[in-house]
Amino acid sequence: MGTEWVAPVVTGAVGIAGVTGTFLTGRSARITAVQQADRQRDHAVQERSRTERREAYTAFLEAVNNAAISNIDIKRKRRAGESKFFDTVQTVHAELSVRRSSLRLVAPQVVRKAARDVHHHLLATLRGSARGEDASINIGYESALLALMKADLGYDLAPDDIEAIDQWKSMAPATEDAGALPESAIAQPND
Repeated sequence: MGTEWVAPVVTGAVGIAGVTGTFLTGRSARITAVQQADRQRDHAVQERSRTERREAYTAFLEAVNNAAISNIDIKRKRRAGESKFFDTVQTVHAELSVRRSSLRLVAPQVVRKAARDVHHHLLATLRGSARGEDASINIGYESALLALMKADLGYDLAPDDIEAIDQWKSMAPATEDAGALPESAIAQPND
């Protein structure tokens, strides 16, 4: 007589336990799904940022390479007696400025500083070549910039990369103002 209530109570308790277990499992699954989605979103944002930096770095390095080629071209034209190379300096300056602007949006400060030094050094070299000076490009600036870009993108650095960064840190920063290209800086000599 006193045991008829046990079965319904046990059945109710098991039912409540089942509902509670289902609720807690569902809640845990929702929390896990939200955390997983957050991790995936963060990874996607990081990967997109890395891709943007890589593209900006590649574009700037292409502009640097074009500047080096232009320096050789200016020297060749000067030796041949031509005087139509001053537009080349302005074109290189414009290309470097545009590409460096992209770096300013995505690169960390140390890469931006190295890019500024490369930019200023190349302009000073090109202007010197345009004036007839024996101006040579110091590859140390570009080597350091490339090493810093590699480090920022998560690539392993070779001992040469680390050495290039150390040398860049000890170099006097390029002081040429790359913000403007005054005509007087590349004016043709009065022959």
